[in-house]
Amino acid sequence: MRLTLRTLLAYMDDRLPPENARELGQKVANSPFATELVERIREVKRRRRLAMPEKPVAMIDANLVAEYLDDQLTPELVARVEKEVLASDAMLAEVASAHEILGMLSDPVTIEPQLRDRLYSLDPTGRTDVANALGADAPAKVSTAKPAGEWKPLAMPGQSTRRMPIFIVAALGLIWLATVVSDSVLFRPNSASTNVAENAVVQNEAAAAEEVAAVEEVSGVPSLDAPHGGDSEEDKADSGIVVADIERAPAGVPAPEPEAEPVTSVTSEVDKPTVTIPSVVSTAPPAGQEEVMPAAAAEEDTKPVHFMTNNKTFLVFDEPTDRWMRLDQIPGGEVISTTRNTTDCRSLFKRRWFAIAEPFTAQLIVEDSGCDAMLAGMVLARLVTDPAANLEFYAGRLRLSADTAQPWSEENPSAFSMKTGGVTSTIVLQSNDAEVAIEVTPIGNDLPSVDASESRPESAATLLHLRGSDSQVFVKAITGQVVIRLSGVEQEFTLTTGKGLSWLAPGATDPARVSSTPENITVDGGNLIAAVPAWLHADTKLIPEAETLNAQLRDALASGDDPALAVLPLLADRNPQLGVSAIRILTATHDVERLLSALFENLDEAVHRAAIDGLSYIANGSADGRRTIRRGLETRIPMSEVDITVSLIEGFGDAEARDAVFCQSLIDLLNNDRLATRTLAFYRIQQYSNDRLGYQPEAELSRRRDAIRRWQKFLDRNGGKLLL
Repeated sequence: MRLTLRTLLAYMDDRLPPENARELGQKVANSPFATELVERIREVKRRRRLAMPEKPVAMIDANLVAEYLDDQLTPELVARVEKEVLASDAMLAEVASAHEILGMLSDPVTIEPQLRDRLYSLDPTGRTDVANALGADAPAKVSTAKPAGEWKPLAMPGQSTRRMPIFIVAALGLIWLATVVSDSVLFRPNSASTNVAENAVVQNEAAAAEEVAAVEEVSGVPSLDAPHGGDSEEDKADSGIVVADIERAPAGVPAPEPEAEPVTSVTSEVDKPTVTIPSVVSTAPPAGQEEVMPAAAAEEDTKPVHFMTNNKTFLVFDEPTDRWMRLDQIPGGEVISTTRNTTDCRSLFKRRWFAIAEPFTAQLIVEDSGCDAMLAGMVLARLVTDPAANLEFYAGRLRLSADTAQPWSEENPSAFSMKTGGVTSTIVLQSNDAEVAIEVTPIGNDLPSVDASESRPESAATLLHLRGSDSQVFVKAITGQVVIRLSGVEQEFTLTTGKGLSWLAPGATDPARVSSTPENITVDGGNLIAAVPAWLHADTKLIPEAETLNAQLRDALASGDDPALAVLPLLADRNPQLGVSAIRILTATHDVERLLSALFENLDEAVHRAAIDGLSYIANGSADGRRTIRRGLETRIPMSEVDITVSLIEGFGDAEARDAVFCQSLIDLLNNDRLATRTLAFYRIQQYSNDRLGYQPEAELSRRRDAIRRWQKFLDRNGGKLLL
């Protein structure tokens, strides 16, 4: 490693790896000039009133110093900067102190908005009086200090530069307007339609109909210029014509003949462009859009849905406003309660996504279905108007049983339908004591976003793309017998006590696969459940400590309009379990930005691990979730660390745990300067080793080094692997 001023500052501030620090220490010891410079740096940083010299000192532009410390300058500029710094005690003290302070800030620092605005209000040239720039009453004073001729800050953009984008946009607008006005297709006079318009007063409807019939007889298809409005978008949609599929050919040039499908050509009078319309047009909706059913038909076929839940813990996403809210903030939402009710929630929720965070639950009853569905967080779902399904389930857990308030009928057994990805499943209970556990886990694929080119807020973008993810569905018969029917599969699956069924539901926007047909259908061996999952008994009485925590979380949610903002104060509570509960709220609402902020803040390790679990859930659930996390990391850590951080957030498997090179890189990360990186690496290591060996991510450097040596010995004993 070269001995430069910047590397010397890094050595003095203990920011170098051990091997580099050892090498640089030997060079400093062997160089009298370097030894003298070390003493000089320490002395100028301690000297008082150095920043207030009798004569003004020309200082290097702060932006240039920042680029120098961040190693963003060319070698020529680095040499010039170091020459100026070494020539001035004041500049040397400024640069050394700035390097020391930045080295302490390994994690991002929150800057108050008022401070940021004050800094932005300052004149970057440095010639404006600070008091005047801050809006004080004191008169403005111009500094008499002249900037050094060799170091001049960049001039502020002039008025012409600021207006340049406006001129460009205006020029593009004029070009577009000229193109539209000169378009021969849009504004070419049409003799047939013009004659109809001119003679509309004197001719009756019969004459117009005869003219239309004459055009149709010649061309073979209805006239696109007929006065009945056939040129409108709605008429084209009704007749099977898709506007995007119409190809225009230059005037006078016949349309090319298709190779596979026959086409019908419509040619109008002289010089009218030829319009080629495929005879077979797909009626499927575009990717990412759902087929809209008529409102009357939807209300006729769908059954009323009733929810029983605590309004403070039931979160609903309102897409037009791009925000999450509590159930009681929705108009009419206050009628939902924890007791059984008869309120139809379809008109209340419409197509809104709703979320339930752990450990809270909600009860869903579809009228006349005979089923009682208990939704246990982490849940993200929404009601659908499709008569074939009651619920679109993106992620979460559901316990299905017979509704005790309705009489059991052997001829008409209880049935519950839900949609996951592009697959619709129907679970039919064969007896009134049957009970089923259902768990849906999203699995992100690498498909492009439906509207990736469209700029949307992060939260809205994540929720809008949820249906593109694949879903792994697992159904287990706890008691009794159930029958499962899957769309696209003729076979019915019968499950008895202890048996399970799993399948992969392709995303609804996946064009490469038949979205309504499940894949990888597997029936397990039918072993009895050794231990019933705790979430199946969420309605049992909680211990007093857990009930107290849940009450505090409910009170926090009720204190604000935005659930995420309401729970943020709980992250730093002395009881880390409250912080973990707050993280679960952020995870349920897919709040990537605040989860990343929690990971990089100085919080309890349990809160950090909960944030890692939440980010992992989002990253593995959708490709858009991974992209959002990556964008958030790029603004917080160096680009060289983004890839490894994203991979650790997603988690790794047994193959990586048996890779000696990968395992050694994890051990090296335990000595990283950033607390979030150390916590993330150690969390993944401990998932395979199930031991701490005295390592604490938040401990001081000397204690961490002792624990890292123990982990290195552990790795050496296992042949460099975490998993043998």
